[in-house]
Amino acid sequence: MRRLAAVALAAILAVAALPCSAFAAGEAAISDASAYGSRSSSSDAASGADTTRDSSARADLPDVDMHADSGRTLKVAFPQARGISETDQNGIHTGSFYDWLVEISKYTGWNYEFVTGDIEELLPGMLAGEYDLMGGMFYREELAEDIIYPDYIMGSNYSVLLYKKTNTDIKSFDLNTLNGKTVGVLGKASDKIDRLTNFLEFNSIECGIRYYDDEESYLRCLDNGEADIMLSSDIEMRDDCDVAARFKAEPCYIVAAGDEPEIASELNQAMTNIYSADPSFADELYDKYFSDVHVNSISFTEEDRAFVEQAPTIRVAVVGDLYPVYYERNGAYRGIVKGVFDLIGERTGLAFEYVKAENYQAALDMVLAGEADVMGGFMDDEYYANDMGLALTKTYTTLDVVVLRNKSSEYPSDGLVLALPQGRDKPAGIKAARVEYYPSYELCLEALNKGKVDLTCLPASYAEGLYTDHYYANITPVAVDHIESNFSIAFPQPVDSELYSVVNKAVNSFSAEEVETVLSKNVISLTNRQVSIQSVLYDNPVATLAAALVVLLLIVGVILLIARSKIRTRILALKLEKAEETGRAKSDFLSRMSHEIRTPMNAIIGLSTIASQSGEATPGIKSSLEKINTSAQFLLALVNDILDMSKIDNNKMQLECAPFAVRALAEQMQSMVGIQAEEKGLAMVTECVAEDGCVVGDHIRLQQVLANLLSNAFKFTDPGGTVTLSIREVARDSKTARIRFGVRDTGIGIAPEDVERVFESFEQAAENRTNVQGTGLGLAISSNLVRMMGGTLKVDSAVGKGSEFYFSIELPISDECATSAGEEDDYASVSLEGSKLLLAEDNDLNAEIAIALLEMEGIEVERAADGREAVDLFEASGIGGFDFVLMDVKMPVMDGLSAARAIRGLERADAKTIPIIAITANTFQEDRDSAKEAGMDGFVPKPFDAEQLYDVLREFKGRAGGGESRTALV
Repeated sequence: MRRLAAVALAAILAVAALPCSAFAAGEAAISDASAYGSRSSSSDAASGADTTRDSSARADLPDVDMHADSGRTLKVAFPQARGISETDQNGIHTGSFYDWLVEISKYTGWNYEFVTGDIEELLPGMLAGEYDLMGGMFYREELAEDIIYPDYIMGSNYSVLLYKKTNTDIKSFDLNTLNGKTVGVLGKASDKIDRLTNFLEFNSIECGIRYYDDEESYLRCLDNGEADIMLSSDIEMRDDCDVAARFKAEPCYIVAAGDEPEIASELNQAMTNIYSADPSFADELYDKYFSDVHVNSISFTEEDRAFVEQAPTIRVAVVGDLYPVYYERNGAYRGIVKGVFDLIGERTGLAFEYVKAENYQAALDMVLAGEADVMGGFMDDEYYANDMGLALTKTYTTLDVVVLRNKSSEYPSDGLVLALPQGRDKPAGIKAARVEYYPSYELCLEALNKGKVDLTCLPASYAEGLYTDHYYANITPVAVDHIESNFSIAFPQPVDSELYSVVNKAVNSFSAEEVETVLSKNVISLTNRQVSIQSVLYDNPVATLAAALVVLLLIVGVILLIARSKIRTRILALKLEKAEETGRAKSDFLSRMSHEIRTPMNAIIGLSTIASQSGEATPGIKSSLEKINTSAQFLLALVNDILDMSKIDNNKMQLECAPFAVRALAEQMQSMVGIQAEEKGLAMVTECVAEDGCVVGDHIRLQQVLANLLSNAFKFTDPGGTVTLSIREVARDSKTARIRFGVRDTGIGIAPEDVERVFESFEQAAENRTNVQGTGLGLAISSNLVRMMGGTLKVDSAVGKGSEFYFSIELPISDECATSAGEEDDYASVSLEGSKLLLAEDNDLNAEIAIALLEMEGIEVERAADGREAVDLFEASGIGGFDFVLMDVKMPVMDGLSAARAIRGLERADAKTIPIIAITANTFQEDRDSAKEAGMDGFVPKPFDAEQLYDVLREFKGRAGGGESRTALV
C-alpha cells in the first residue's frame, strides 16, 4: 500500500513539474524534487562547497562489494533537461548526469539501459521502482521513503537576482545599490526565499520582499514596476535583465530505487572514490555544460556615450599576414584580432581600421609614435608593457606556446641561445643563457634551422602557419611545462582614458563562448605543408636521385606519348568529322525519305477518305477502303517511329513542356484507346488517383508513351482479358508532384530471359505470335522518352499471367492550366460552311485531295500553284476575302515560309491576323520552329487526317468569332 501511495503522490507531483512556466510554482510542490521540473538544470558543486549530504539525513546502507555486480545492466530514467541529461536525434546521450554515470561505471562495471522521456512520465515510474537510477533530484523528506539518496551530491544550481537593464540605479558590481530596493518573489518558493534572506543578511543588505501568490503576477513584477529586483534561477534568464547577484541554491542528487539498497551502496562508494580522486569533478561538469549562462550588459556612463558619438575611426596596429592573428584568405582579411574588434564594435558602436606593420616591433613602434591608437595583439604581461610605455586591457584570449630546438642542441643545457622576435619578452619557464632578437618569427625559425641559435618559442598556431609555407628539417619540438601567450589590447601612455574605458568595458563583457567562437573561426587547420625540392633532398637524398632518374625517363616517355597522342587525336578528329558528316547525311536522308513517303501516302489516305465519305462506295468497297486506310496509318506510324529513333540517336528530340491536368490526360487516353479495346474484346480500366490541378510536362510525349504501352498490351492480351491504365500521385511537396504511370495486362507475359531486350530497338518478346504487327521500336522509343523526362521505364512480368510496364517522374506543379482549362472553348460545333480558304499547293494530286476534303465541309477554296501566286492572290483580294491560308512549305518560285513572311509584311489590316496553317511532309521540330518564325499559326503534317484539319480550322474560326488573338498551334 505504501508503494501505491507513493506512485499516486508522484503522479500529482509530476504535474507540478511542468518545465519553464511551472518552475517557480514547483518550489512548493514536488516538482521541487527534481532539477528537471524547476529547469534549474545546473549541476554544480561550487568550488569549496560541501559535496556531502547532512549526516543526520543519510540512508543506512549495507556494506557491499562494489565489484559484485560488475557487468550488471541498470535501467536509468533519463528525462530531457539542458545540461543535465540530453539525447540528440542520433540517440547520443550527453549532460552532467550522463558524465557522472560514465565515471561511476569505471568503479562499478555497470552497464546502462536509458529510458528517455519527460519528467512527468518518468518520475512516477522512479518512485514505483520501475527504474534503478535517476539524476538531478532535489532532496525531499517525503520522497526518502521511496527513493534512496546517496551521501554525495551530483551538483547544485544557483539563484540569481535580476533587474531591468534600463534600471540605472542598480550596479551589478556594487551590492550596496540593492539597499532599499524591493525584491519580487513567488510566495510558494519558501526554500528559495530562505536562501535569499540568508544572502541579504550575510551581506548586510536591506531590501523589501514582495510576495506573489500566482506565477503570472510574479513574472510581471519588473515590467509593471512593482519590484526593482526579481528572484529567479541561473537558467531562467531574461534578455531584458542583468544579474545583480548570484548565490548558491539547492544541491541535487543521483538517486537509486527504494528497493535497491545494494545499488545505492555501490553508488555511494563510487561517488566517494570519484570525489577522492577529483574533488572538483562537479565544478568541472558545471563549467563544461553551464559556463557563461549570462553575461551582464555593459554599463556605459554618459561620458562613455558622448565619446563614442564623436569618436573618429580607431586605428589598430596589427602584424600583416600573421596567422592566426591577422591574415588574408580568399581575398578577405580575418583573424583573432579582427574577430575581437568586430565584437567590440558591436558592443560599443566604435569603428576600427587596421594598420598593417611588417613585424611585431614595428606594430609596437606605430602605437608609441602615434601612428596607431592601439595594438590589437600584445602578447606579454602588464609589467613588460609598462616598461615599454604601454597600458593593457584584460587578456581576451590565450594561445598555447610550443618550444622548438635545433636537433643538434640539447634542452635543458648550459649556454643555450633563445631566438625571439623584437619586442617580445622572454617567457618564464624557458631556460636560456642569452636571447637573440630577430625581426619576425619566420626569421627566428630560419636561424634555428641553420643552427645559429639553439631554441625558440612561439604560439603553436603561428608555428603551424609557418610550417605550412616552409620546410625546417633541423627543428624538433621540446617537451616543457605548459606555456601560454596572453593576448591583450595595448594603449600608449599616457592613456586616452575615454577610449580605454569604452574598450576595456567591451573586453570585460566577452563571454567564454564568444571568445571560443572567434578562435574556432580563425584558428583553423591549414592545408598540408607543400612538398618542395628542398624538403625532399633533406629527407631522402638517395630516393631523390632515383626519383630524378625516373623523372627523366618519364619526361622522355611523356614526349613520346604526346607525339602519339597528337597522332591519335588527329585520327579521332577525322573519324569525328566523318561521323558528323554521316549523321548529317542520315538526317538529310530521313528528312527526304519522310517527305517522299508522306507525299504519296497523302494521296492514298486522302483519296481513300474521300471515297469512303462520298456515299457512293458499296459496303464491300468501303470495307476495302478502310483496310487501305488502316494499312496506310500503320505505314505512317512506322515512318514516325523511325524518325523518332533518329531524333533520339542524334540528340535532337526535345520535350515541349506546358501545363496540363493529370486527370484530363487519363480521360484522353481512355477516349483514345477505349474503342480499340472494345474491338479486340478487352476490358479497358482507367485508374487515376491524383489531386486536382495541373503539372508541367510534355503531355503529347506522355500520351505517346502511354499509347505505345497500351497498344502493346492490346497486342499481347487475348480477348476476354483486362488492360488497366494506372495513374497515381505518390508524393507531393510545394513545388513538385511525383506521379507513377503504369499499364497492366492479363496477357501472355514475358519470359525472364526476354525482359531486358524488350527495350532494345527492333526487338519483340513474342516473335512467334503471327498475329502481332510492329517494328519493335515502340518500347525503345518509350524508354528513351521516359529517360528524358527523368524516369526509368520498368517491367514486371510473369509468363501466362501478364505484365506491367511502369515509370515514375517528378513534374513541377502549375496553377495556370486550372484556369485555362476551365475557360477553354469547345470548337467542335463551329461550322466551316461558307468559309473562304486560300490553298497554296504545287502538287496537283495533293491539291485535288485537299480541295475535295475542304469542300465536303462547305469551304470555298481558291488554289495557288506556288508561293508567289499565293501572295498575289491574297494581295488582290479584298479585306477579309479569305478566312484561312493553307500553305505548303516546299513549293517552286517561292516557298511557303517566304510566302508567309510576304503576306505578314503586307500593309493591310488582315495581313497580320489571318490564320496561316503550314501543310508539309517534313515533321522535324526544326521544321515546326521555322514555320512559327515565318509567321505561321498552325502546323498540319502530311498525310493529314481530315478531322485533324477540320479541328484546326474550326478552332481558328472559333477564336476569330470570339475576338481572341491568334494562337500558334505548332
